[in-house]
Amino acid sequence: MSDLDQTELSPRNGLRALFRRRIYFPLHLRVSSAKHFPVTMEIRQSPIEEIEDFRVKGASRPTQRKAGDYLWRFAVPANGEATLSYQVGGKIPDAGL
Repeated sequence: MSDLDQTELSPRNGLRALFRRRIYFPLHLRVSSAKHFPVTMEIRQSPIEEIEDFRVKGASRPTQRKAGDYLWRFAVPANGEATLSYQVGGKIPDAGL
C-alpha cells in the first residue's frame, strides 16, 4: 500500500491514524499567470504549531527547506498554469485539534 493510500481518510485508515495518532491532509494548489512571459513562483509552508512533529510529504515537486519552512520554487509558463500537491500533518496532540 502506498503512502497516499494509507493517508486517505477512509474509515479503516481513520482508525489507523487514531492508533498512530498521526493524520495528514491533502493540499492541491493551482497557480495561473496572465503574463506574456514565464514567472517564478515561490510557495512556503510553515509548520502548524498545533501539530506535533509537523511534516510535509508526497509533494508533486521537489521540496527545499528555508528558515524552517518547506519551500517550492517553480516556473509558471506564460499565459499558463502550474500545480503543486502535497500533504501536511503529523502527530495529533493529546488535547486534539
